[in-house]
Amino acid sequence: MSNIVDNQVRFSDEKERMDFFNCSIFAHERLVRSICGEILESRDDVDDAVQETMLIAWAKMDSLRNRDAVKSWLCTIARHCALDMKERIQKNVSINCTNKTGTELEEMMVTSVPGPEEQLMRRCQREALNNAYLMLPDKYKLLLYLRFSLCLNSSEIEEIMGMESRSRINTCYRAKAALRANLSKLQS
Repeated sequence: MSNIVDNQVRFSDEKERMDFFNCSIFAHERLVRSICGEILESRDDVDDAVQETMLIAWAKMDSLRNRDAVKSWLCTIARHCALDMKERIQKNVSINCTNKTGTELEEMMVTSVPGPEEQLMRRCQREALNNAYLMLPDKYKLLLYLRFSLCLNSSEIEEIMGMESRSRINTCYRAKAALRANLSKLQS
């Protein structure tokens, strides 16, 4: 399949490279998903981290020195990808969360003062979102409030709401869909 020259994996052509990737790297996709799932909360984030891991593995495959080390090499890449993504998400959440006065930190960080048209548009958007939120069932409102206003993690939300993981995930998807539907109703 591949030749080890100077202790490094080499490929004679692209087909051989692709075969090695499929048989020796992509074959561990479930393990990569498991590692990313232990670090990240959202299924979408896990999917993104798995994809990023595979892209990095593909790009750096030529630097692999020993084919027997593929699994540990791939696990290290997955761990780093997931941790990097978690750090990016936490930075993003801290910007989007509200402070004790209810003012969005993101708005406080804006250096330029918006003009009257921009202010009116923002106010209308906030009012529409608030009205769409108020139309939701109480269970959906609570879940969205805990997740996006208080920025609680999955286990905290599950404990407060007395839910299991799968139920929380499904309820969150339904709540977001209902919120989008309510916004569409209000905007039409």
